[in-house]
Amino acid sequence: MLLGKKKTIYDHIIEALLQKSMSVKALLQELKSVGIDFTVQGIYKALRELIADDVVVKEKKTYSISNVWKNKLSEKIAQTYTFKLQPKEKIIYQFTNIEHTDAFWKHIFQDIQSEVRDFPIFHYMPHQYWILIESRKESEYEYYKRYDREKIYDFNIIGGNTTFDTMFRKEISTEYNQIDLNPRADFNRRDHISVIGPYIIVTKVSLKFAREVDALYTNCFDIKELKEKIESYFKKSGTLTIHVEHNKERADILRRKMSKNFYIPKELQKKVFEKK
Repeated sequence: MLLGKKKTIYDHIIEALLQKSMSVKALLQELKSVGIDFTVQGIYKALRELIADDVVVKEKKTYSISNVWKNKLSEKIAQTYTFKLQPKEKIIYQFTNIEHTDAFWKHIFQDIQSEVRDFPIFHYMPHQYWILIESRKESEYEYYKRYDREKIYDFNIIGGNTTFDTMFRKEISTEYNQIDLNPRADFNRRDHISVIGPYIIVTKVSLKFAREVDALYTNCFDIKELKEKIESYFKKSGTLTIHVEHNKERADILRRKMSKNFYIPKELQKKVFEKK
């Protein structure tokens, strides 16, 4: 599926050509560089079918995505629902699968980011265990890389200072991804809180699950053991909820509370602490 996890040869070719036009030789090299290996015959066969379907065009030895197809795709995407709440409006979503919870969170979060654009983001989480879910790891790393690329500040409070929390901070911290390890942070350990513009998003796990994860971070000996046990716990995580609220006054209060241990660049201070 295009841009999904289970991709066909057609999906891989389209995704590669969406980045740039190229020859079959260059396409093979591009795919091999990311660990995807198809035969030349398979590539040619797929390209012929994509040309027949008006998805790909060919000029001499160079293949490109058809502008007509790209425009059709853009029109379809533009017609899709965009998440948006009115001031003071709240909504709650319920899940029983932690992977689906994270996928949906990122879905609505990107819509909110499109609305507020480069507004700095503040997060609280007891531990960054989402990155340990094998099926979510790639999207989680991409989440952090995006802020460096787009030069948007992302301030993260992690409510632990174990070896694993420190390891995560060293791996992820950059100028734009700032991380404060603060086990005394005054937030509920069931909550994963995100504040962006006038929006507050709170993902809640069960108290039992939160306590079990805290114990794992303290008692596991190495990252392999932690990942294995976390994966096992994820399968019985129980009900999870995502609470989304559009409330500028409450968002301002939370943002001030969450910003205390961070250095906020002068150019951001007015934006972060403004009162309207």
